[in-house]
Amino acid sequence: MAEASDVPLGSTSYHFEDKGELIGEVVKLARERNRALSTRILREQVAEGGLAVGLAQLIEELTVRQHHVLVIDHDLYLASLRNRALKAESRQWSLGFVEMLEEYTDHVTAEVLGFFFDGVCMQAAVLDIMFFASDVEPHIRRILRE
Repeated sequence: MAEASDVPLGSTSYHFEDKGELIGEVVKLARERNRALSTRILREQVAEGGLAVGLAQLIEELTVRQHHVLVIDHDLYLASLRNRALKAESRQWSLGFVEMLEEYTDHVTAEVLGFFFDGVCMQAAVLDIMFFASDVEPHIRRILRE
């Protein structure tokens, strides 16, 4: 990792006790970056067209324009899920998304939308599928009963 980051190996071993701690920090940074992007896009798009439009636009942004980042984030998410010490950090990624959606809808609907979102993102990352807003918006509207 140090070599790929163009950082001296001594710097990484000085700041992090082990590989798990380093990966935990990388997961946390990726989650925070993802949350900031998601919050911004949802805020802008929901204001213009409502929750279905906002979430559909977010899915398009992540699975089309940010696809390479989505794949890396998904790999980090899965790696941390497999690591007992990092599982809570990974789980926080999904819980944080549901909390963000609760700003626009009730808790149960936010959870269902979170499950849908996680599934779409997983398919995009693993199967290399791009989801455009027009493809997913009808499904989101069905969940929202619009």
